[in-house]
Amino acid sequence: MTPDEKRSDLPRYERVSVRRPMAARGDTDRAAKDSELLASAVLEELQVINGFMEFDIPEAAIGTLASAVTSRVESAFEVRWSPSWVARGRPHTWKEFDKWHARCNDCLAEAPASSSEDDAVSWFDAHYSSVHSNPESHGA
Repeated sequence: MTPDEKRSDLPRYERVSVRRPMAARGDTDRAAKDSELLASAVLEELQVINGFMEFDIPEAAIGTLASAVTSRVESAFEVRWSPSWVARGRPHTWKEFDKWHARCNDCLAEAPASSSEDDAVSWFDAHYSSVHSNPESHGA
């Protein structure tokens, strides 16, 4: 039996939209950002593995898989962005398309794209001192 003949024996599934359980968790800005970061991380990981392992899974299928995995994880676990490689009170920084970015790990606010890492970290320092150092900010 050829590979094409084997494939024709497989059941065909219709594409379904995956319901995200966000509303049940209160749909706060923080929960929405955590969900977005999880979905992005799952999608990126599937894309990398698909390319590295040469699975040749179509991009639309990768997107559907990422959405399904994200939805399943969110329905069973409380997900909160907390990168272990970033020291408490410091930003997560990264370079993308020749621009530097910084993310506050307390509220997930992001710096505008900057030309240098120092500029991105300076944005974070100003953000953190104005938003998170004030006891009346309630941990915003």
